[in-house]
Amino acid sequence: MKKSNVVKIALLFTMVMCMFSKNVIAEDRIELDDHIKVHMTQEIYELWSLFLEEQNARSNDKRYENIKEYSETLAEAVYFYQTEGEVYKGKHVRLPVHWNTHLVIATRFAIESHLKADAVGKIGEVGLPQLNYYARNKYKPKEILDNPTLGIYLGVRWMAWQITLCKTKNLMNWNDEKWIGPMSSYCAGIGSVWDGKKRKCNSISVAKRTIKKMKHYRKIMLEQYGKLLYDMLTSGGD
Repeated sequence: MKKSNVVKIALLFTMVMCMFSKNVIAEDRIELDDHIKVHMTQEIYELWSLFLEEQNARSNDKRYENIKEYSETLAEAVYFYQTEGEVYKGKHVRLPVHWNTHLVIATRFAIESHLKADAVGKIGEVGLPQLNYYARNKYKPKEILDNPTLGIYLGVRWMAWQITLCKTKNLMNWNDEKWIGPMSSYCAGIGSVWDGKKRKCNSISVAKRTIKKMKHYRKIMLEQYGKLLYDMLTSGGD
């Protein structure tokens, strides 16, 4: 078995146990919940660090300090919408339970704002996820700029809503390609990508580039994890 797959299988097993096993007692489930969120936080931080390195950010760039807090908030938000979600306009809005979900959203946020929580786009998009109009959920732009946590939760919520709008089915049987439609809607708006005849969202190039970029970061991270795990298994406990 490839070293990278060992990490993937371990994380998937832990996530499934934590989210859906009825045999896990409350105390153990809380511990598993925390473990998953810590793991997601670390991966989001590592992905964002890779993004900043590619942007040739200086070592004293304030974004390095900020992403420590933002990565934890994003992990909490993703996990909430994976396990609980919310009812909006009569529909249960949730994110897919998949080992790449937090990485996909983290990648899109990085591309959208270059990890600047105070970023303002050309047509008024604000915050880390660059929210505009309906995505702000009636919050004023200044409220989001003053509260990065709020912006992150709204961004995750907006992504989960696109999955509902694009009628993406079977959140338990997810794969990278299923992100293309909702990601297209997130970037361009449901009206721009919805295909009434096919009853699904069409894809746009920016969504495909996002998934490609996520896979690039994921590959680097899995190679790093695989090497770390291999070194641990072959160190003899030294």
